[in-house]
Amino acid sequence: MVMLRSPETGAGVMRWRVLGQGEEEAGWRDWLRACEHEELLDDRDGNASGLEAPLLDGTPEAVVVGGALESRNEPIRRGAELGVALIVLHPAGLDPDALYQVAVLPRDQAPALVPELPWLTDPGWVLVRERVERGEVGETVSIQFQAELGRRRPEVSAAAYAGGVGSALVPLLGSVEAVTATGTDEPIERRIVQLRGSNGGDAELRITRGLAATTEARLEVVGERGSVVWVGDAWLTSPATVRIQRGQQTEVIEIGEVDRRAALLASLKAQCQGQEGRPGLREAILAMEIGEAVERSRARGRTFELHQDEISELGSFKAVMTSLGCGVILMVLTLFVLAQIMRALEIPGSAIVAWSTLPLLAGYALLQLLRWAARPSRGRGD
Repeated sequence: MVMLRSPETGAGVMRWRVLGQGEEEAGWRDWLRACEHEELLDDRDGNASGLEAPLLDGTPEAVVVGGALESRNEPIRRGAELGVALIVLHPAGLDPDALYQVAVLPRDQAPALVPELPWLTDPGWVLVRERVERGEVGETVSIQFQAELGRRRPEVSAAAYAGGVGSALVPLLGSVEAVTATGTDEPIERRIVQLRGSNGGDAELRITRGLAATTEARLEVVGERGSVVWVGDAWLTSPATVRIQRGQQTEVIEIGEVDRRAALLASLKAQCQGQEGRPGLREAILAMEIGEAVERSRARGRTFELHQDEISELGSFKAVMTSLGCGVILMVLTLFVLAQIMRALEIPGSAIVAWSTLPLLAGYALLQLLRWAARPSRGRGD
């Protein structure tokens, strides 16, 4: 892990590269150039080769991973190998495979990784979760969210956006156990998503990407004794309002504009210094899994169950051994039946075929010893 010095002490400058040439990546470059304690290295073509820069050109301590979705997995993998701190723009790629590979690394080898999930750190969303969790509006009856994404961030699909929002609603749902989604792609991209929580609650998300120039969003949590409503920009880039209704009493709280990049940087520096910084790898994986489940559910027309097992070398070993074990059993049964047929037909070699099952079973049993070489879990994305 890259250990960074706190910028408040003035002890050092953090060297950065930004991968990708989109609008959001350009915003990060401008922001980093304006930061006193951050140094933006020459981006060249802004792709994964930025991680391989020669020493004379300066080696990055941190990288903002953006660019085309299909190209984001490799910088994440390579950055993890090099121990480079990573801020990963949402979504982290077309699939969460690279994040899974980071998750199985030992704690002392895992890089600091912060996904761009502003819904987890936005003061307005944090306020909504805190008020609901404190029981100010009673037991939750319903959670509804709707957003118009407009023309901004075209690389973020409605499904990926739903994944990010869903990861932020986990504290209110316990955990997301199942996803049901419907929607259309033409002429307007639209997703209607139902998230089923482990605490018995549900959340409904309605995400639309049309031709509207405005980007508006609304989160409403209705309880037995009132409601909490957040209204603001879908990308959390402008002031918002939180209205809390308890009986006849109404409390309105204005939330000012927040520097979401500064919040992500603070989380990254906390992780680099060995502290807990959220959002982290756990939230990145969950957001990707929910987004994937949305598309699979819509494509197959059924509810998609999420099984959030621990990610570790030991877990992967068990999964491989389960599959291999099934294959061994089928092979043993096939050889046994073949031996019986050969004996009935008085074909020579039936005994050899029958006894050949023993080496198969012995080999599979010996493979189980490898489980002691697998590293134990360090938690799901911890």
